[in-house]
Amino acid sequence: MREVEHKEHAPGPDGLLKVVMRSLKALNLDTQWDYLPHKGTDAQVVDGHLEVRWVGGEHGFQAHIRRTVRPSLITLAGPPPNNTILITEHVTDGVAKALERMGWAGYVDAAGNASLAAPGLAVRVTGRSPRGEKPTHTAVPFSRTGLPVTFGILVAHLTGVVWTQRELAQLTKSSLGSVNRVIGGLRGRYLDDDGRVMRTRPLVDAWTAAYVETQPTMWPSKHYASDLWTDVRHLTSEDLPTGCLFSSELAAHHEGLPIRPATALVYCPTDRRTELIKAGRLRQDPRGSIAVRPTFWSPAMLPDVTEAPRFLIRADLLLEDDPRLEDLARELRL
Repeated sequence: MREVEHKEHAPGPDGLLKVVMRSLKALNLDTQWDYLPHKGTDAQVVDGHLEVRWVGGEHGFQAHIRRTVRPSLITLAGPPPNNTILITEHVTDGVAKALERMGWAGYVDAAGNASLAAPGLAVRVTGRSPRGEKPTHTAVPFSRTGLPVTFGILVAHLTGVVWTQRELAQLTKSSLGSVNRVIGGLRGRYLDDDGRVMRTRPLVDAWTAAYVETQPTMWPSKHYASDLWTDVRHLTSEDLPTGCLFSSELAAHHEGLPIRPATALVYCPTDRRTELIKAGRLRQDPRGSIAVRPTFWSPAMLPDVTEAPRFLIRADLLLEDDPRLEDLARELRL
């Protein structure tokens, strides 16, 4: 078999593309890679063309390169361009299922896992663990302590306000050290040297993916039934306690999306929960239609509004793990 043909340049310090090419060669596949000009949205950009050759045939795939990926990011991206595969560091079972559900043509990862299909070609390698590597500072903005700070950075950017790092720490209930580490982790990839957001949509998508996977264990909701708010749409006309914001299905309905909300999600400051319960005559009920979740920001961050930021509404829709709501979530792109 002749030598594998590909460009020596590979994205990222670990040479992800080069490693993937090597793993395909181990499967007796020759490959040729060509970078392509970026077209389409940030979430669906095609980075290049991967030609795969084997004894008796060849096939070309469009390819999207992303060093790390989560199932929720696959969902956010929506259906990819035809005949597109993912090249990444590691494809988990969850990511593999999301790729199949969203119509991707396959994947190859640096751990040696692969799923490729074409006339005369069927490759399926699973269960290989990723190469051991230590977390880098770039993971900090999307960690448990970093998510609220990154949220605050996005709120400031999208609303046009300017906060000092000390103010950002207070508004996100974080330490000044956490704020410094998050900004350091975002700078260069999502923020410019002055700390301004330079890639809004990719940052929103990265935050959303991390939030969807982290939220259930960080800010759990309590469910209630109400004798007063028998139709959750009533909440949009109520004067909720200061700092309370609604999200998810109810907010999507309020935004004009085609949904009749069956549930309501209310973000409520901890010290206002009793006031909210009294206002709606709420009683705890695991099957109740009203979910109350503690805010992870200060009410001063989002004054004079009744619903959560649009990108948080989208994340909460994805948390429901309902294909119908996933479609609505994609309509809430910035």
